[in-house]
Amino acid sequence: MNMSFKKQPLKILIQVAPELEDMVLALPVIEMLTQQYPHCLIDVLASPRNKAIGQQHPLIRHVHISDLATTFKSAKLWATIRAVKSREYDLFLSLEEHALFSWVGWLAGIPRRIGRKKNKLTKWLYTDQITTPYRLLQHQVDQNLG
Repeated sequence: MNMSFKKQPLKILIQVAPELEDMVLALPVIEMLTQQYPHCLIDVLASPRNKAIGQQHPLIRHVHISDLATTFKSAKLWATIRAVKSREYDLFLSLEEHALFSWVGWLAGIPRRIGRKKNKLTKWLYTDQITTPYRLLQHQVDQNLG
């Protein structure tokens, strides 16, 4: 993923799936981004189950916490969107295919949004759609980096 951005530092929000292992599997993506964009600031949208990893990781500046169980309540969803919008991100990278969280980057007005083309209901929310074909023996880290 080699893209050019004029604004420095680049502010990136990465949406991570809710389980503990999902945050662990997202770390190589975070490391790759900091290598390609050394001055970037990376935040994550995490769950209560995996927030601790993000809060302790030196490359992650801030962790937005949102739980699927409570986010379906509109007040909590809009609070998350307002918090994300206030940070003025340049890039939203979705590593999770949950339809609800796919809306966060779009509703927060993040100008560049990258996500998988797989979900027909949400693929239009992304400015850049990526195709990562499912391979039975491909590790999730490799799919995330794909």
